[in-house]
Amino acid sequence: MRKILNILLMALLLFGLLFPTAVLAEEDFPIISGAADVTTSAGKEINLKITAVDSKNNPAKIYAAGLPIGASFDLVPGADTDFYMFSWTPGNQNVGEHTIDLKACISPEVCSVDSFTITVLYAGAENPENFLDDDSDTIINKNDNCRYVYNFDQVDIDNDGFGDACDPDQVDYAQKLESTKESYENLQKSLETFKVEYTAAKCTNNTEEITKLDNNANFVAKILNLISTVWGNYAKQLVLIGYSRTAESFADYSLKFQQLADEQVTFVAEFDSAVCPVTPVVDTDGDTIADNVDNCVNNANLDQADKDTDGIGDVCDPIDNTIPVDSDYEEYKGYKEQYDDYEDDYYYFKKKYEQAIKEDDESDIKKYENKLDDLDDNLKDLKKDVSDLIDDLEDEDDKDNNLLDDLDDLENDIAKLREKISDLVNGPAESVTNTYSSTYGTGAATINTATAANEPEVEVQSLDLSTLNHQAQEPAQNGWDDVRSTVWLLAGIVVMIAVVLFFLALLLR
Repeated sequence: MRKILNILLMALLLFGLLFPTAVLAEEDFPIISGAADVTTSAGKEINLKITAVDSKNNPAKIYAAGLPIGASFDLVPGADTDFYMFSWTPGNQNVGEHTIDLKACISPEVCSVDSFTITVLYAGAENPENFLDDDSDTIINKNDNCRYVYNFDQVDIDNDGFGDACDPDQVDYAQKLESTKESYENLQKSLETFKVEYTAAKCTNNTEEITKLDNNANFVAKILNLISTVWGNYAKQLVLIGYSRTAESFADYSLKFQQLADEQVTFVAEFDSAVCPVTPVVDTDGDTIADNVDNCVNNANLDQADKDTDGIGDVCDPIDNTIPVDSDYEEYKGYKEQYDDYEDDYYYFKKKYEQAIKEDDESDIKKYENKLDDLDDNLKDLKKDVSDLIDDLEDEDDKDNNLLDDLDDLENDIAKLREKISDLVNGPAESVTNTYSSTYGTGAATINTATAANEPEVEVQSLDLSTLNHQAQEPAQNGWDDVRSTVWLLAGIVVMIAVVLFFLALLLR
């Protein structure tokens, strides 16, 4: 009897110790080597030696998917172990990125995966993106935090990825546009004065004055072209940031400055002496403007300003024929421009706010929540101004219905934009204000399910799920872990039985 118990005891102990090891041995997955990303130029041959072996150096079979046309992936016998050779000579038609997926298997159930990317550039040249510098600040585009605005120092005080030179948080684009408008109007006047002076110099054959004006014209044309380029770059930068409406304004002025430059160059290049008077030039008021082209013959006015465009200069015009400005319409235009700026601000703040939430950046989340709150306050003030103007117009006997319609539309746009801000910061005001399936939060949620005026609102109390086992919120564990736990439990039971039998055998001796 004792011998039988001893044999049974040894069998159970061996089973308890060896069975878990046999069952729970980890699968020996192969490791893929040599699958490295490569950047090359068209026309250059690529050869990659790729292997896959397990921990016991057993080779695995490798499968490749996504091979480019003309590429090969062949098994090559080796001195120590076989390997696979990826070979390819790309052409200019293959410029771009090509990803090859690999799968290495010891058996159908034991496989590993990997991939590598071949980036092909044009033959004989480096990737142009490595050298492009649109704003000429020596910082290439892909590293420049203001791609189209010169900022050699790359200062970014709020660390939001946009340099201070172009960041709407740091640059007052509205003020910059206002000063641009003034500069453009002044340059327009300067061009008209230049035409008059140039005509006078050419018609009197004043070579010294002609040379001076030619030099000035070339210099001014260069400045105008430069301003046009700078403002065009501002437009591109604003599009990149998301301020499309403001970008259109800068693009418009960029075109206008270019047109001024072209107009001046064309005037000089195509000057027609036929405009010169046959009689000697007379300049009664001594303002260098010949009497035959002077809009105030007896009053010096070099700028030739003529506000009402009636051909008589302002300094000597007894009648102001300027069409009266519709102050109400001008006020509406100001409100509309203000709204457009606020709308641009909203889309910029929205982009930064959503990015902060995605990155879980509490500092930026708070920062842009505050900016959105300030924007909402500004819109609230703007809506009051628009409403006041509507009330004033409604009280007038001769109502401008078209203007009232425009103001109503603007008032609605302001309300919609405020609603967007509220939805962004507080969540959309839907019929279900707190969705159980998405939040699992605590507190009450009001669900407005009423479909008729006499049906009441229903208040639903959300369950507090914070005390539930953490496993309920995590993905289910792998089935293999469950098997592992069960086997260890079984082994433990077997060992315990063996111990009991051991002591029983001692007692029976």
